[in-house]
Amino acid sequence: MEFEISESIGASFAQITAALKNPDYYSHLATLGSENVSPPELLEVKESNGSLKLEVRYAFAGTVSGAAAMAIDAEKLTWVIMTDLDLAAKSAVLDVLPDHYGDLLTCDAAVSFAESENGTVETFDGTLKVHVPFFGSTVEEAILKGLQAHVAMEAAALTSFCTP
Repeated sequence: MEFEISESIGASFAQITAALKNPDYYSHLATLGSENVSPPELLEVKESNGSLKLEVRYAFAGTVSGAAAMAIDAEKLTWVIMTDLDLAAKSAVLDVLPDHYGDLLTCDAAVSFAESENGTVETFDGTLKVHVPFFGSTVEEAILKGLQAHVAMEAAALTSFCTP
């Protein structure tokens, strides 16, 4: 499934990148909460040669029901989002790497940041694929809905973190 998600962030690109490498931002993000995702854990930050590489771990905190509950352990629904930002181009490549069940899900996106009068517009152009016969497209739609909500929540968190 191809997707595009855009959100406005009330901060400059420089403020956003400073926040993304600051552990305090992830603590702030955790205070806004999500019903279905545990607070993120910043695993690694590497900055060199105009590039910012981030690794952030997330964990599903919702409930798995029905047939999925027989095949999937909700406690094993954890993943790392690896982001490679090109600071000069104001763009990034994002890969989602499941810690478990890696053969069931692939997700990646190109991310662009366009500065405007009111801050920055972040746009994700990506592909999400759930490799489960019969139910894959239904699961993709549910994951995409959660991803859209998370991106909106993160845009609000970045805005509030960068503009105290």
